[in-house]
Amino acid sequence: MTGQDNAALTDSGHQQCRQLAAWLYQQSWQPTHIYSSPLNRALESVEELLPPWHWQLRSARTVNEVTKVGKNSGEVRPLTLLAQGAQAPPPCFTSTHLQEFHAGILTGLTWPEAQQRYPDLCLALETNRDWVPIPAAETPHQGKQR
Repeated sequence: MTGQDNAALTDSGHQQCRQLAAWLYQQSWQPTHIYSSPLNRALESVEELLPPWHWQLRSARTVNEVTKVGKNSGEVRPLTLLAQGAQAPPPCFTSTHLQEFHAGILTGLTWPEAQQRYPDLCLALETNRDWVPIPAAETPHQGKQR
């Protein structure tokens, strides 16, 4: 559960993005715009999706360089895509509005780890259809406001 942790994309995530890119390209899909969270794994996903079109992301790679957290944290910021072929790339943007909800005390844990550390909370999350607050996590209202 990564939430807003700035973790890298997993090996499986890289493979899934490459497979998706190949499939989209085979379908003759042409993006008109690209929007991404500024987190590393999201930017790495964008990078993995670009090669079939001969595009490349040229930008800062970390959340701190791409988007400054603060009162302008929802600001849409442009990223630069470079064309390695004849086809011009679409506009590309990043915004913290696209980040996942902050996972609080569950950040960085696998589900089995969370169940071991917080068994009552995990049981409530599994069995309750209503929203269950997670300590130090972003609430749905906070996420909506962001």
